[in-house]
Amino acid sequence: MRAPRIPSMFRNVRTEPRRFELRTRHYDPKEQELAARLKKIEEEMGVASEEASEAPLRRIDLKGKRARKNSYTKGSRSSFYRLLIILGVLIFLAYRGLKYLELLEPINPF
Repeated sequence: MRAPRIPSMFRNVRTEPRRFELRTRHYDPKEQELAARLKKIEEEMGVASEEASEAPLRRIDLKGKRARKNSYTKGSRSSFYRLLIILGVLIFLAYRGLKYLELLEPINPF
């Protein structure tokens, strides 16, 4: 059983390390299997379409760049808000410190 995560403004640690996955450009076993099945079906039906055999098969990425962009912007947005909060607190403390120094009476060295 894992301990519950406590939300923290300063915690920016991944729970799992990044993984490396090598995707080859030229060999896709699923694509070749699909092409073989389509060719077999065309032969069984007696339809030999040159257009279908010449057309490259490709995957359609439904989520695309939008999903990757949303995950990136979500993390950058939270870090930006954290930065704004920290800057706001520092500016407020500097302002209060200057107001306090103005109220003090100057020390006369003579």
